[in-house]
Amino acid sequence: MNTNKKISAALEKIFWGIAFLPIPVSLIIWTFTEFPSRKIFGFPLVDGPIGFMGISSANIPVMADLSSSLRFAGFMANLPLVGLQTYWLWQLKRLFGCYAQGKIFTLENTSYIKRTALAFLGIAFVSILVGAALTLVLTANNPAGHRMIGVTFGTHEIANILTGLILVIIAWIMDEGRKLKEEADYTV
Repeated sequence: MNTNKKISAALEKIFWGIAFLPIPVSLIIWTFTEFPSRKIFGFPLVDGPIGFMGISSANIPVMADLSSSLRFAGFMANLPLVGLQTYWLWQLKRLFGCYAQGKIFTLENTSYIKRTALAFLGIAFVSILVGAALTLVLTANNPAGHRMIGVTFGTHEIANILTGLILVIIAWIMDEGRKLKEEADYTV
C-alpha cells in the first residue's frame, strides 16, 4: 500500500471515529451545563468556532438556570446544525475510503465532495436560524426586559460559505478530471 493510500485509510478511520460525536456531545452539553455559570462538570464551557451549542453563547446574558423543557428545546433547535456537522464528517469518511481503495477520479468521489460543499453552505445558513432560536431559548427564563432573540452573520458563516464554494469548485475540477480519465480509458 503506497503512502497516499495509507494516509487516506488513516483519515477514513479518524472521520469514522468522529463522525457521530457531534450529536451525543451536544446532548451531553445541553443536559449537564450549569446555567448561568456555563460550567459543565465544574469546568467552564468553551465554545468552538461553530460550537456544539450551535452558536457562541458567551455574549448571551443568561440570568437563570434552564428548565428541562428549555434544555430539550435548545438541543432540538441545535439538531439541524449538529446534523449537518455529522453529515459532512461522514461524507469525508466516505471520500477518504475511496481514496484508500485507489479510486481518485470517480463519479462517487465527486458526489462526496459536492455533498460536503452543500453541507458547509447549509451550515452557514442554518447557523443563522439556529442562533436566533438558541438566543431565545437561553434567555427565556430571564426577567422581562432581558429576554432576547439575536440574529448574527459573522466570520464563521463567511468561512463556511467560502469553504463550501471552494469545495464546489474542487468537485467541478475533479469531475472534469474524471471525464478526461474516462476518455483516456476508452481511447484505443
